Amino acid sequence: MYSKISFGSSAGGAAQYNEEGLSKAQKAQKSGKTELLKINNLLSTDHKGIAAEMTYNAALSRSKKPVWNISMSAPEGIRLSDEQWKTAAELNLKALGAVPERFQYAIWRHSDTKNDHIHILLNAVPIDEGAALKRYHTGIKLKQAAPIIEQALQFNAPTQGKGLGIRETIAEVLNSTFRENKPTTIGELVADLEKKGIVSNVKSNDNGPYGINFKIGENKPVKGSAIELEGGGTAKWSNLDSLLSANRAYEGLKQEQAAALATAPPIVPTTSKEGPKIAVQSPTPTVVAKPTVTPTTPTIEPVRQQPQPPTLSERFKKTYGIEATSKQIEALEAGKRLNFSQIGRVVSLQDGKLRSELIVKSIPETALKTLPTTPPTGQKAAAGAAVDKLPAAPTPAPTGQKA
Repeated sequence: MYSKISFGSSAGGAAQYNEEGLSKAQKAQKSGKTELLKINNLLSTDHKGIAAEMTYNAALSRSKKPVWNISMSAPEGIRLSDEQWKTAAELNLKALGAVPERFQYAIWRHSDTKNDHIHILLNAVPIDEGAALKRYHTGIKLKQAAPIIEQALQFNAPTQGKGLGIRETIAEVLNSTFRENKPTTIGELVADLEKKGIVSNVKSNDNGPYGINFKIGENKPVKGSAIELEGGGTAKWSNLDSLLSANRAYEGLKQEQAAALATAPPIVPTTSKEGPKIAVQSPTPTVVAKPTVTPTTPTIEPVRQQPQPPTLSERFKKTYGIEATSKQIEALEAGKRLNFSQIGRVVSLQDGKLRSELIVKSIPETALKTLPTTPPTGQKAAAGAAVDKLPAAPTPAPTGQKA
């Protein structure tokens, strides 16, 4: 079962295509037809009335693209009854969160191509004035619903074509590789999968690997997060890394056990009145028991990220309260001393640490030459004359006499 979804702001064009969706040649030859299978929470049965009702209800929401048009196609050579198509459509809508009690939708069946298919026009705004449906991961939700629909309708999808069956094939090969080969590194896993016809693409950045996808032949790559693992969860990078780590730990235990057995003292036979006995020289070696948890289905724990040391840019901002440009940071790392007038300091990087000095503003020599060393002659004479005109201080009277 193959499904495709698109989004729009108006229901008119989609409704008209779903009702009249035949080419001019088909209409002229009267080959192929469309049929309205079901309406839900709607009164109209023609495309204009259906579009008008949906538009009126969608106006109550701020959603910019409330019209969802979903096409569903059966594998070539398989034709479904009208009731089977209604069941398939409702399972798809349920996967998207559109329960029949709250949403408007109409289902048309087309017979204008080799593949039996239907079109679903859905108003993502509920009739109870609740929040509109979100468009997040709708493609993944439809892919996950495909095997559920196939099981409900009791038919098997083909193994090739438009990505159908590719996801399941990759999952089976990946899980069998962990069971049989027990890879301990990503390199071993990639090599084992390549031998089985699956190409792996590991995405990395400065912090190491962070994502992975898989590809078979000329088909489109499938993200690891879309592949199911036997032990639960998906084949996203963090889960695969945990499985590889568990396999490494298991291999380490086996090597320790083998080493302990290799260094164990020999068994020496002895005799007594009771008959021959087997004596073991001490000390008795400690044998590491095989872990009870199989390495293929370990408990997946979240990978804890080690805290990263602050960058030079972050340290600079924390120390001086301003941000330095990338060129300034590069200059500091190159050992240069930079003048930051905003903080009045000269900053440099010494032995990995930020150092700074106050900026001392000196007086230019040209300005020093213009400063007078002694007051002008006229000013000095005027000052002396002013002093001569001051009255003399009175002579203090002898003790005991009135002044």
